[in-house]
Amino acid sequence: MKTALEFKHITKVYRNSQIEALDDVSALIYEGEFITILGSSGSGKSTLLKMVNRLIEPTSGTIEYYGEDISKQDPVMLRRKIGYVIQQVGLFPHMTIHQNIEMVLKLQTKDTKSNTSRIIEMMELIGLDYNEYKDRYPHQLSGGEQQRVGLARGLAANPNMVLLDEPFASIDAINRLRLQQDILKIHQSAQKTFLFVTHDVNEALLLGSRVMVMDQGKIQQFGTPKEIISTPSNEFVGKLIGIAKQQVEVFTR
Repeated sequence: MKTALEFKHITKVYRNSQIEALDDVSALIYEGEFITILGSSGSGKSTLLKMVNRLIEPTSGTIEYYGEDISKQDPVMLRRKIGYVIQQVGLFPHMTIHQNIEMVLKLQTKDTKSNTSRIIEMMELIGLDYNEYKDRYPHQLSGGEQQRVGLARGLAANPNMVLLDEPFASIDAINRLRLQQDILKIHQSAQKTFLFVTHDVNEALLLGSRVMVMDQGKIQQFGTPKEIISTPSNEFVGKLIGIAKQQVEVFTR
C-alpha cells in the first residue's frame, strides 16, 4: 500500500503552557483509507488534523505528505492539494451554492464551462440536484444540506486527501445517521484518503477503516474497529468501548 501521510515523533506545546498537546505522535496512513481520529476535548485530535494542512505547526517532529516534508512546502499550495471540511461548514452566506463550490475551482482554472461541469459532478456525488440547488444561498439549506455542500467543496479540486474536523457534530441525530451512511458511499466513490475527527465512539467505529484513539496528546490505540473492540490496548480504550456498548444496548432495548 502507498503511504499517503506519515507523522514522525510529533510534539506540540502551546505558548504559555507546560502541557504537551501532542506527545511524540507517530503514525502511518495509507492511500485510500478512511481514518477516524477519536478522542475527547483536549485529547489532541484536532491539533493533529490541523497540522496536516499547516494551520498549526508542530513544536518538533516531521509530517510527510506523499513522502515530502510539508514544512518545506508553501502552505497555500499545500492546502490546495488537501480538502478541508469543518463543523461550521464555512460557506459564504452572500454566495450561491454554485459560487461557493466554484471559488475552490477558480484557484485552478478560470474555465467556467469546465468548472460548472465539475460542480454538477460534485452535486450529484453528494445527492443534491444541481438545477434545484445551484442558485440557493446557504441560509436556504438545512444543516445537513449545508454540510453536504461543504463536503462537495472539499472534494471539488480533486485532492488526494480530505480532512474532516467533526463535520457532523452540530447535526441532529436523524440527519447525522444519514450523513454517516452517505459519507461512506462518497468515500468509496471518490477513492480519496479521509481523516475524520470525532468525539463520538460509535461514529468512529462505524466510519473508520482504522480508528486512531487519542487521549492526553498520545495515540492510545490505532487499529481496525474489530481490533479495538475485541482487544482494547489499555484501560482507557476499554472504557470507551464499554460506553459504546452500553449506548447500543440502551438504543436496542
